[in-house]
Amino acid sequence: MRIVKLPILIGLIIILPSLVGSCICECDPTEVAFNYQEATITLMDNSGDFLAPALTDTLYREAVAFTFSISDTSLLAHTLSTPNHNSLGWSTAVAVSCDCFVPFVPSQQIDQIMIKELPSEREVTSLFVAEGTFDEWLYPSLPEAIHRLNSSAPYDFPQVDLTLVLTTPSETMEVQYTVEVLLSDGRSLTATSPTIYLQ
Repeated sequence: MRIVKLPILIGLIIILPSLVGSCICECDPTEVAFNYQEATITLMDNSGDFLAPALTDTLYREAVAFTFSISDTSLLAHTLSTPNHNSLGWSTAVAVSCDCFVPFVPSQQIDQIMIKELPSEREVTSLFVAEGTFDEWLYPSLPEAIHRLNSSAPYDFPQVDLTLVLTTPSETMEVQYTVEVLLSDGRSLTATSPTIYLQ
């Protein structure tokens, strides 16, 4: 039995340094700038233990939430179609490409987010908080969430997502929300949610 183990051990000693060396990737740390071009809204279901994408447009009035996303659509499409954008990290020495994440940095900062309820056009920004994706705050206010979002660049993708949770239920039977983001270059991007039917 020892005779069989000895060649395996010697083989591992010979092969191991080349395997370890082949796992080292020299990734280009150059940041890639992108411009916010489009805003979208995805309804979220906040009625369970965890937020999840809504399967219908009917939500409990006490559980209204949505994810507001702004992105560079042309760069995002290119990034998602690039085959080496994953986290394996192996080099071509083991017949797999060396996969590096690209650090994306927005050319604009987010200055402000404003939310209106439709069809009343009533501003309801103060009724929303951000969902807890940040280390120290479970539900940060929108100004705090914006500050943390701006300071967390670079990002893994040319897109920023912010999940917004309504704290005071609407009294209507159906509602829409329009979200406008003001950018540091003077532009604004707007997205409108689908009609939400409340129960």
